[in-house]
Amino acid sequence: MSNERMDYESRRALVFQAATEIAETGQVPSLEAVKLKVGGGSYTTLTRALREWRKEKDRQQTAVEAPPEIVSDLAQRLAGDLWKAATAEAQMGLAAAREALNLENKRLQEEMTEVLRSADLMATQMTEIQSRAEELQAKLEEASRGRSDAETQLQVQTTKVVNLEERVSELRKELADAKSASTSSSLHDEIQSLRAQLSTLTEQNAKILAKE
Repeated sequence: MSNERMDYESRRALVFQAATEIAETGQVPSLEAVKLKVGGGSYTTLTRALREWRKEKDRQQTAVEAPPEIVSDLAQRLAGDLWKAATAEAQMGLAAAREALNLENKRLQEEMTEVLRSADLMATQMTEIQSRAEELQAKLEEASRGRSDAETQLQVQTTKVVNLEERVSELRKELADAKSASTSSSLHDEIQSLRAQLSTLTEQNAKILAKE
């Protein structure tokens, strides 16, 4: 091995040691920091050695971070099992949610059917009530017209009774003043006729009042 090679190896070892010590303090091993720690040297040599240290550091870190194949397989199987379990649970939850939604939809449909049935029944009842109200209104109007007619008839009959009573009073006076028997007999007959008419009118008035 040549002296030059031996010098580089020595310098490289110093750079590796210096860079490692600097990295352990939490700092980044810079070229200036390494040069200061090893006590000098050419930038070319120091740069080459520091570059090799970084490659070696990356390789070691990668080797530590890379899991064994068996661990990787186990992790994949575990992830697959977890995914299957999560998928199955999600599907079960979705099925339960779908069933609950179907039940709720069925309940709402039943309630809507009941509401529509009640609405139809109320509409039928309202129609019947309206028809009954119109029928009662017609009967009331008819009764009102009948009452008006009866009142009119009663007024007419009352007028007739008053007139007859006045006539009877006049005939009685004439009868009291009459001198001849024939005149008295004629007035008596007329009074009897008027009394019969008065009795008939009284019965008619009673019937009219009874209709009310």
